[in-house]
Amino acid sequence: MDAIYILSPQPHVVDCLMADFERRRYRRAFIIWTASLPDPLQRRLDSARRQMAGTKHRNPVGSIRLPLLTAYP
Repeated sequence: MDAIYILSPQPHVVDCLMADFERRRYRRAFIIWTASLPDPLQRRLDSARRQMAGTKHRNPVGSIRLPLLTAYP
């Protein structure tokens, strides 16, 4: 099964995401960030991607940044 995440770039959110990666909960993950990810968190995820790339999973993680748009009446 694949997963689509829509996440805010907060340390505790990245911790939860990493826990899913470590359990190999999903075959592939597509991550949509609501804002730019700070460099230390980006490096942590990049490291996890490199580790996952060495497994049998093909293209295990995709990521984009999507500005959060809010509509006001």
